Amino acid sequence: MVVYLCENCDARNTRGGRCTFCHEPLGSIRVAFKAAFLAATGLTVLWIFLSWLTGMELGAFALVFGGLVSGAVAQSTGGRGLGYQAVASFFTVSGLAISDAVVVRMQWFELFPDWDPGEPLPPMLDQLIYQVQWDGIFLVFIVLGFVGGLWLWK
Repeated sequence: MVVYLCENCDARNTRGGRCTFCHEPLGSIRVAFKAAFLAATGLTVLWIFLSWLTGMELGAFALVFGGLVSGAVAQSTGGRGLGYQAVASFFTVSGLAISDAVVVRMQWFELFPDWDPGEPLPPMLDQLIYQVQWDGIFLVFIVLGFVGGLWLWK
């Protein structure tokens, strides 16, 4: 059982949300940022590794990605609500965008066979803008990750 300590009255609470004694919010946005950053970073590395290992990207992992980042935020803070959901959603979308961009970069010469290997690759920001405009799968991953995180919030 997870126990949350209220920062205002030092009461021990077994449910997240608000303190049962002073009714102040138990969560902390700072802790939510740390939890979301660590979860998204680890999952981004895992996504890149699995894509490299299998040679493909799986849309179902985007759902899991969103759920795990949101779960890390909710579990570490005990907080629920729009602020925590926004933190989890930001890190989910950022992690998925970065991991997909890195995977595309790893497969660049397979995706663009006419590209001269002596020519430098485009800057990452230009690549992300191109992917948002033209890569439908990229947008599907973002939406799946966002939806994967929403199921957790009440």
